[in-house]
Amino acid sequence: MFSFMGIGLAGFWFQSVPLLLTALFLMGLHSTIFGPVEYSILPQHLGEDEVMGGTGIIEAPARSITLP
Repeated sequence: MFSFMGIGLAGFWFQSVPLLLTALFLMGLHSTIFGPVEYSILPQHLGEDEVMGGTGIIEAPARSITLP
């Protein structure tokens, strides 16, 4: 799977503004989707002892998407 940062790298490599803007859009979309889940919704629905595990479950795929 081609990552968001890979798209950004290709944008810099080929000096392509559309690729750079696409990478920027996808990173913003990623933050829009995963930010509220991690920082506001999970603590409301999980117990105090479950928050760390729940955050890890959400954080691991989110970080693996952005890293090449």
